[in-house]
Amino acid sequence: AADKFEQVLEVRMKDCSLQKSESLISTWAPDLLWYDMIQEAYVYEDGVLKRVPPFSGEEIYAFPEPLGQQPCYHHYHEEPPIMARFIKGLRYAEFKMAGPYMPYAKAIYELGLVKNEKIKVGDVEVNPFDVFCALAPKPPSMDEVKKMIEEGKLAEDISCIVTDVKCKDRGKTIEVSYISMMTLKEANRRIPGTTATSYMVGIGGETFTEVLVEGSIKSTGVVPPEALSKDEKEAVIRKLAGKGIKIYETVKKELA
Repeated sequence: AADKFEQVLEVRMKDCSLQKSESLISTWAPDLLWYDMIQEAYVYEDGVLKRVPPFSGEEIYAFPEPLGQQPCYHHYHEEPPIMARFIKGLRYAEFKMAGPYMPYAKAIYELGLVKNEKIKVGDVEVNPFDVFCALAPKPPSMDEVKKMIEEGKLAEDISCIVTDVKCKDRGKTIEVSYISMMTLKEANRRIPGTTATSYMVGIGGETFTEVLVEGSIKSTGVVPPEALSKDEKEAVIRKLAGKGIKIYETVKKELA
């Protein structure tokens, strides 16, 4: 959007997951996931990078089916500060995590069950965060995922990222949405033993490695995607599309 329109005013990102399984399955390392869950999130607003409380900014958002309406909350992620630096004229940026399990995660946080400092229980000191992560289910291996699918214990896993962007172009306000979704069936058709989340995350790093080796990226040093040239970004997007990570664009703009 920043390459296509004169000015990007707002960027609102949402990451949503939905799982259908016999028991709770972690698709991310619990200690890393919950470390991010309990941090103050970044929100960029009117030239100021702010920190907001975990699980704040609750809203119900209509995701594409079969996800439907899901609760969303501010989440600690790197996009807002990076976009604030590299997208000129940006006025607002946020990242929210969404899904049917998020209200339960909020309750766990509010109960203090992931408090990351020692408390005294009887005669011993314990760290609730360490205890919680030790009890949480670990992400299954690829062989375990295959077995759970075969036995019907894991019926579905959907991962969806939506980015809503408000832009200015030729004096008109334009609203653009970029949507990418992956299902368990499609992920396993491409790499057996993956979940939708593990496929979407892992294939991104693999894709960037390929375009670097092929020479499609000329930028050097430590460079975030936002700082790549238009041609470099498009090379990555084309490569991702060939691996099933397709980005769909919808545009709303004034006709007059």
